[in-house]
Amino acid sequence: MKWMKNLYVSPLMQRDVKKIMWKLNHGAGILGTYLIILSTNEKNQLDIINAAYMKQRYYRRREIYVVGLADSYDDAIQLLMQIVEETYALTGGADVKSYLKQREANV
Repeated sequence: MKWMKNLYVSPLMQRDVKKIMWKLNHGAGILGTYLIILSTNEKNQLDIINAAYMKQRYYRRREIYVVGLADSYDDAIQLLMQIVEETYALTGGADVKSYLKQREANV
């Protein structure tokens, strides 16, 4: 699992980011937390998944790139909207994957 350096985080998660990242990196299950990840297929750009899914073999074997953390599905949707709006405002387009990769490269 890889983490974006400038991670998008919902307000209620700000104080626990390091702890949550550590738990996910070490295979601990976390309930009630959602991850925004770069999509693992070519048709989509981003996916929202429950952090508990990271215990499944499918996700453990994939190279997952996390761009955001949220404490509820609704907050994950809000973060996703923020990312898309930011992408459109700065690039004039909707290629979120490319924008996030470029943003990460500039850090």
